[in-house]
Amino acid sequence: MECFIRIPSNYPLEMPLWILSVHWNGRRTSQNNAAIKMMEYWTNSLQPQQLEANYRILYAQLFRTIYSFDIFLETEGRLNADDYRIHQGKALYKCICKTMPIASI
Repeated sequence: MECFIRIPSNYPLEMPLWILSVHWNGRRTSQNNAAIKMMEYWTNSLQPQQLEANYRILYAQLFRTIYSFDIFLETEGRLNADDYRIHQGKALYKCICKTMPIASI
């Protein structure tokens, strides 16, 4: 999954906008997949007044995105049971390697 995040210059007065793209059994975006469209809506519909005081909006949006992506994999994977081979370590390893040197893993 790729997340493209537009963070406005007057953040946090204006909310960040998330655009999601999933590369699994083809490229899926909100333009060609209803589930991805709902994931984007759920992430982008969060408002500051829904959060507790001093709560970080980007963190909350990231949490919503990860949570909905997990649900997406569970539901979409069952529809395509033959192709349901997502290796847990692969995604995490790829993410860690972008932020940390290999020697420290």
